[in-house]
Amino acid sequence: MRAIRGKRGFTLVEVLVAMVMLAILSTGIATMMAVIVLHNDFARDMTEATMHGENRIEVFKNTDYASIPSGWDWDEPSPGFYRMWNVKDDTPQAGMKQTTVIVAWFDSKSQFHSVSLETILIP
Repeated sequence: MRAIRGKRGFTLVEVLVAMVMLAILSTGIATMMAVIVLHNDFARDMTEATMHGENRIEVFKNTDYASIPSGWDWDEPSPGFYRMWNVKDDTPQAGMKQTTVIVAWFDSKSQFHSVSLETILIP
């Protein structure tokens, strides 16, 4: 009976070692989760910015070629995103228009980001 009693449960040292290991693993997992959330926010913003740029290009493609004005213009397609575009006549060849659309935004850490899309419009 005495031999059975001595083998029951964990020792205090074993419990402390397990708690330290759990704390170390939890800290690593929490840090990893914070990094994942930041990258997820950036990916969402990049997707939204690209969508705004593609929407502007689609507007140009669905507009009568002769009525597309040359030069720079801009708008704010959604809060926090700024879309600028430039249309150059006769570039890269006569009768074509080179269009550049840039969408810019600031992330939650106030860092500036932008995405640029270009296309050639042909009548």
